[in-house]
Amino acid sequence: MPIAPEKDLDPGLFSLSRTLNFHLELTDKCTAGCPMCGRTVQMDRCRPDFEKVRNIELSLDVIRRNFPPDFCRRVDTIDLCGGLGDPPAARECLEICKYFIDNGIKLILSSNGGLRSEDWWRKLGNIFSSNSSFVEFHIDGLADTNHLYRINTRFSKIMANARAFLGTGAIGEWHFIPFKHNQHQLAEALSLSRKMGFRSFQVIDTIRFGPSKSFVYQMPDGSIRHLEPSSGDIVSLAPGKKCFTAGNESSRFSSHAANRLMRIGRTLSPMVAYRHAAGSKVPMTKNICTQGQSSATKSTILTDDYCRRFFWRSPTVVSIHRPGKKDAIQFVSANAA
Repeated sequence: MPIAPEKDLDPGLFSLSRTLNFHLELTDKCTAGCPMCGRTVQMDRCRPDFEKVRNIELSLDVIRRNFPPDFCRRVDTIDLCGGLGDPPAARECLEICKYFIDNGIKLILSSNGGLRSEDWWRKLGNIFSSNSSFVEFHIDGLADTNHLYRINTRFSKIMANARAFLGTGAIGEWHFIPFKHNQHQLAEALSLSRKMGFRSFQVIDTIRFGPSKSFVYQMPDGSIRHLEPSSGDIVSLAPGKKCFTAGNESSRFSSHAANRLMRIGRTLSPMVAYRHAAGSKVPMTKNICTQGQSSATKSTILTDDYCRRFFWRSPTVVSIHRPGKKDAIQFVSANAA
């Protein structure tokens, strides 16, 4: 097949001067032993799989050589999200973050938050607060549940580190994977995230169960546990379905993670997101039709300036039902992020 003439090529895709975004893994080191992670041997006390893990990392010198200042001017965002490692485990993580931000790059750093000291996180916060960079704290539960998936982490330390980071004015997000053992804590975790000053609280429907309804793993003490997905009234698979109608607005979610969508109550969302500000008062309410409801049975959904559409420009509608309670806490996105 002949090569298309240059004039027919999409200049946005092939232009050497276009803005660039990167996903960069600083290290494959991590102190956690999350059983579903690719670095973990789940039936060997959740130890690292050293056929995959090499305990390697990128240095500041390597970063400088591959991202010189003139090249950094073309970069908009770098996502420091590890496939195998936790970015703070890299020895020069702070220095690398400062280098990128000093060169005008926005960073998104994902971490379980359990490594390093409060002082280290305070320093990171001071660096991140200079622009719109933010940290995603992956916290799957509270003091009695988070360690059941984020093995080898301590909830009290994570909270202390998060408070130190947020105390600088830097932006943080709380990301929560619901399982059967922690789904009852969604509302309490959301409330805590607001009190602490997190910008948003995101609920993630993991795709790692596949067709299975259980994931067996061995805890560090040798005991066997069965990880189970959140119950059917919390998570539902509904790829590409119309989600809600508000007035004349009708939206479909974009595909992500094999189009798995989060369902909480009767409302759908991909990675359910809340964007909120610390100290927000009781929000105003509005009516909105959720999937399967007529206008006569539309729900009253809480909304205010802290509820924002955040994830991939998709609308976000979510209700968190308190188990055993008649009422429900409900949220809906307002404006685009």
